[in-house]
Amino acid sequence: MVMNSNRNNLSRWVPIIVEAVVVLALVVIFVLSNHLPSPTKSAETPVSTENTIMIVPVNTEEKEPEPTSGPTVTPTPEPTPTQISIDPISWFLSDTSEDRYASWIRKLSGDEPVTISGQEYTIKTRYSYAMFGNQDNAKASEYLLEQLAQWVPAEMITFEPYEYHDAISSYTWYNIIVTFPGTVSPDEQILYTAHYDSCVALTDVNPLELAPGANDNGTGVAALLEAIPTFAKTSFEKTVKVIFFSGEENRMQGSTAYVAAHSSDNIVGVINMDMFGNDPEDARCFEIHVGSMPESDPLGRAFEAAIRDYGINLTYDYFNYVAYELGDHTPFWLAGIPAMTAMENFTTDSTEGGCGPRPYPKNWHAPTDFIVDVNIPYAFDIARAGTITVMRLAGAQPIQG
Repeated sequence: MVMNSNRNNLSRWVPIIVEAVVVLALVVIFVLSNHLPSPTKSAETPVSTENTIMIVPVNTEEKEPEPTSGPTVTPTPEPTPTQISIDPISWFLSDTSEDRYASWIRKLSGDEPVTISGQEYTIKTRYSYAMFGNQDNAKASEYLLEQLAQWVPAEMITFEPYEYHDAISSYTWYNIIVTFPGTVSPDEQILYTAHYDSCVALTDVNPLELAPGANDNGTGVAALLEAIPTFAKTSFEKTVKVIFFSGEENRMQGSTAYVAAHSSDNIVGVINMDMFGNDPEDARCFEIHVGSMPESDPLGRAFEAAIRDYGINLTYDYFNYVAYELGDHTPFWLAGIPAMTAMENFTTDSTEGGCGPRPYPKNWHAPTDFIVDVNIPYAFDIARAGTITVMRLAGAQPIQG
């Protein structure tokens, strides 16, 4: 009886267990079918790249640039620097130097040594016999030529010989000429001149050994040296010739020879600078020697105008009825060429409102003519007036910078 009872209980639970197993299997199948993606559904669903590292293969081959359909862009050229015009006289006045002006005088009169071709010399004399006698103490012409070559091309410099005859022998002496050709009227010439020789007289000192000539005529030579660097940057309507004469102390030999050799030149004006540093009382008065030839008067008036227009602190005697004749202007006057000379208050003549009595001509043609007795500010102002006069007469054109 017990066995039958157990069989009946087992037969009753089997269907229940089977049914539970079937239900559990169905649940498992349902869960798996809803959580495992199907191949079709995975292909259709976009993949998020957020927080995903993308590895892209790099193509190391150089690609041809893709053509563009837009307009061609032309690179902008570099701007050309703007050229400015500088008034040449303003340039000169800003460039010239009183200290440098004095330095030329010191070197030419033996107060400072000079260097020529790398060798040091002291110019003790500028006596023409000594300068052209190959003396080591008289190397003024060599020094000037070397200085000029630093400012202008060699073809603009002429070392022009002339023959001088004294009672004993014949000699070859030289003038130095620097030519700045005119651009509008090149046949018309303005000359800016000074004598570069020196001498001593009425003394036992031998001029072959010592003739410093700081005032006579270091002051004039320094005026020309200060002008040339500006002239080298300037173009002129008329031709300008800057001339250093030798032999002036031997009765104007250099200027006389020049006038004879250039008789066919159309010289329309000569501004000569000769000895203008003796002013012990600082009166700042000098002499303008025009002479009685009417054609020379415009030159003197131009010198006056330069002083007035540029406010240069100078007064002067204006001689157009009588003039000092022992200077390099005289050979030009004798040839009918307009010329004038600027010099210190030297003669005994005077004009109304001018210099009055002259001071004693200290150190004139003396072995004591050194820079210590030269009134440099006074001489420098006369030099500036002379250069301005030449620039205006020659039609100096603006400097392009």
